[in-house]
Amino acid sequence: MNVRKVNGKRRQRGLAAVEAVIVLPLLVLLAMSAGEYGRVLMLYTTLNKAQQDGARYLANEAILGSTGAICLGSPFSNPNPCNGTGGNVDEAKNLIVFGNIAGTGTELLDGLETTDVMISGPSAPGVLPGHVRVQVTYTQDDWQPLWAGFFNTIGISLNYPLVSTISMRALQP
Repeated sequence: MNVRKVNGKRRQRGLAAVEAVIVLPLLVLLAMSAGEYGRVLMLYTTLNKAQQDGARYLANEAILGSTGAICLGSPFSNPNPCNGTGGNVDEAKNLIVFGNIAGTGTELLDGLETTDVMISGPSAPGVLPGHVRVQVTYTQDDWQPLWAGFFNTIGISLNYPLVSTISMRALQP
């Protein structure tokens, strides 16, 4: 038996453990990052789909009769600019946040409130004529990353809002 081969094997006995200690934290960090990214993507997709539904509802209700005038109002506002007709901003906000126009039940996303939804008509700056714009801002106060504490300790900030804006042309009756 060759003595050199035996000594070479003895020297490498703990090498696999050392390599695991070096590589394992990086693999765990990569897996946690991928999981958090997937979760944020799921939240953003849910937010965007709810916003599309609200914008579609509002665009369908926004035009007053055959006049072609876009009216975004609320039956609860005083005075009501739409005289009880036209797009109902409160119902659209409820649809985005709760999934129904009555505003009952739990939020689709934890912490999302109707105050996080901004609806603008064609008279607002940056909105095309004949369009309605819906913007939802889901801030760090509303959603918490699963691993925020861990990532903050290693210097990675996950403090960013999820902001989605959709502009939709008002539909003719």
